[in-house]
Amino acid sequence: DNNTYTVSKLADGKCWMTQNLRIAGKTITPADSDVTSNYTIPASSLSGFNNYDTSNAYVDNTYGGYYNWYTATAGTGTTSFSTNGRNTTVSICPKGWRLPTSENSTSDFQVLYNSYNSSSALRSSPVNLTLSGLASNSSMSARGSNGYYWSSTVYDSYYAYNLYLISSGAGPTYNSYKDVGFSVRCVAR
Repeated sequence: DNNTYTVSKLADGKCWMTQNLRIAGKTITPADSDVTSNYTIPASSLSGFNNYDTSNAYVDNTYGGYYNWYTATAGTGTTSFSTNGRNTTVSICPKGWRLPTSENSTSDFQVLYNSYNSSSALRSSPVNLTLSGLASNSSMSARGSNGYYWSSTVYDSYYAYNLYLISSGAGPTYNSYKDVGFSVRCVAR
């Protein structure tokens, strides 16, 4: 995507990006990601973050990218993908990287949270998660107070699991509507 990302091996033993993904207006291919056919991430726009099964992306210079779950999963996270606890294996992460898992005590987000055990530690170096807010209904909200990060794990037809972060705590197995725009952090395969 012509961006450079910092990465770090974290206390959970995994290598994570320590910045939010920030790709928009690009076509990713099987050569540079884990998609099976070319997938176009739309140009950056706040409009459309209230639709399911439609690609939406917005990138800003401060917090990085926001993607609905359909886009974060490179078009595989449709409303028909609805079996609780199932993980999509496709994402907009670069080749060799993937969306983290969520939903149970052994998931990537839960183990990461257990390794640092506080919101403050997750928001500090080396993890550097941000309270980036969310994109919804053509606007941004909760910047500086909440952070949301998509996982690869589905909850049901209209919800997917994510990491929810506030200054005083975190929910590593939270679930939210698939149509809103959340940040993406990738973990190495």
